[in-house]
Amino acid sequence: MVELRPDAQVRWYESRHDIPLIRPAEVAADVERTAIAAAFRSLARDAAALAASPRNDWTRPAQGDEAGWTAKQLLAHLSSTQAALPAVIAAPPPQANDDRPPFDPARWNASQLRKREERRPADLADEMRRGAEQIHAALLTADLDATTGAGTFAGERLCEAMERMLDHQRDHLAELRAALG
Repeated sequence: MVELRPDAQVRWYESRHDIPLIRPAEVAADVERTAIAAAFRSLARDAAALAASPRNDWTRPAQGDEAGWTAKQLLAHLSSTQAALPAVIAAPPPQANDDRPPFDPARWNASQLRKREERRPADLADEMRRGAEQIHAALLTADLDATTGAGTFAGERLCEAMERMLDHQRDHLAELRAALG
């Protein structure tokens, strides 16, 4: 299977033939992981379709006025977020004696946008695709009930944090679609 589809994720279960009957909790968790990963992959496909259109004006305001991000900056935000999620998934839960400063999304976003200023929209969409593949790989070994250890949703259950991040990404993709017309 991996020879035909190198980005496929393969999972083996210690079980006899009727895996869903013998290992229902494991199968259910893997279905949930796969559904989350598929949603991030879908976002990447939608972004790639927008990036492939030669008529899109990526300098247009994407958030209603000149003070917000341009369409390209919004795509860079989507891309940087999706690329960072595998590390968020794998981050250990916060400790009581953790003295790190709280996550500052504005500072992080600004740094990520600077890193992506020169990239083309197609490159940003490709980064989203690679991020989706890495998200799926990270989710395969993740405990969805574990506490998220990094990012905006640190301290939440991983499955809830990923659902909230999906909502965030979907909202921004809707803004991007509206800006590009």
